[in-house]
Amino acid sequence: ATDAFNLVRIGQNSGSTPMAADNVTIENSVFNNFTTDSTSESHSAIAIGPGDVTNISVVNNEFNNLTSTATRDANDNPAGDTMGAVVLYGGGPHSVTVEDNTIHDVTADYFAHGISVDAGSSNTDEAISVNNNTIYNLTSTNFVGDGVALQGAAKNVDMTSNTIYNASTYGVLLDDVVDINATQNTIRDN
Repeated sequence: ATDAFNLVRIGQNSGSTPMAADNVTIENSVFNNFTTDSTSESHSAIAIGPGDVTNISVVNNEFNNLTSTATRDANDNPAGDTMGAVVLYGGGPHSVTVEDNTIHDVTADYFAHGISVDAGSSNTDEAISVNNNTIYNLTSTNFVGDGVALQGAAKNVDMTSNTIYNASTYGVLLDDVVDINATQNTIRDN
């Protein structure tokens, strides 16, 4: 196991100051066999945000065998027990495209997500496109395994032509969202 939190991080807080990123493309890459047991932070192959993060493309990649072996602490608090392939969070990310990716075999104790968009109640994630992805085999030992999770005041998300199956809870989770366009998705066996 490794102590890495994320394989790729685009934008983050530096102290109390959000850092910016603009015009970043991650394309035709393979992210596989990433296992972490770190208990200090959530984990993902690609983390986007927080900060002013604009014009980001995650296109035509493969994500497989992503695992967080960390568990909840003695008080049942999250302790790095989350794993996601592509995670947008903390408000700020806008004009982000996540498309034509294959995501499979994501495992965590508490939250296992293929793609997660969570504005952190800031309601600032905008113009997010989640299109033409194939997402399957998401497993949570104790709580949630979602193909796509749109939550925390995420808004203006287009989710079209995705195929999602074998998620341990929901193919798609919609929680506290605004202006979501979900069309022509195939969701089964969840």
